Amino acid sequence: MKFFNISKFDIPNILTIGRLLSAPLFVIIFYFNNDLMKIFSGLIFIFAGITDFLDGYLARYWKAHSMLGRILDPIADKLIVVAAIVMLIFHNKIEGLNIFAAMAILLREVIISGLREALSSLKFDLQVSNIGKIKTALQILSIVFLIFGDVEIFAKLFSNFNYIEMIGLQIFWISAILSIYSGIEYVQKSIKFLKKIN
Repeated sequence: MKFFNISKFDIPNILTIGRLLSAPLFVIIFYFNNDLMKIFSGLIFIFAGITDFLDGYLARYWKAHSMLGRILDPIADKLIVVAAIVMLIFHNKIEGLNIFAAMAILLREVIISGLREALSSLKFDLQVSNIGKIKTALQILSIVFLIFGDVEIFAKLFSNFNYIEMIGLQIFWISAILSIYSGIEYVQKSIKFLKKIN
């Protein structure tokens, strides 16, 4: 299957690069904090969330794993989530005690990324756990809710839409707790591996 000289085996990497490029675009659009820009930035984030699932699924289905994909995929995953959280803090959608949930998520991502990088040189692949996958799904859902939560046109169309932002923050806290739990899980796996090779 080829389209403009693009093989189906290139598609996962194209989706990953698309997600990577969506992060700065998201930041630029979301900076202009009006209803239209919130909708556009929310759609960009949803696109990134869908490609996060889709590129991994297609790579496994077509057995199209590549070194480029292994390098770029975790970077793209972290970049869009970090960009979204930073912009939500910038626009005071995450504030007060909720900052602690944001910090837990961000610090966990930094620690696990560093751990993965260090362990990759020892030929140990720190696989994503089921808890990690649930955490990612909840993060994406909560961020979408927080982006769209105060869009006036949605509030007028849907009578209960005012609760979306509050629900988004609750899901955000759950994802933060799962981030800490899965982070501890990854650290334990890493320690176990390091003990074996020493």
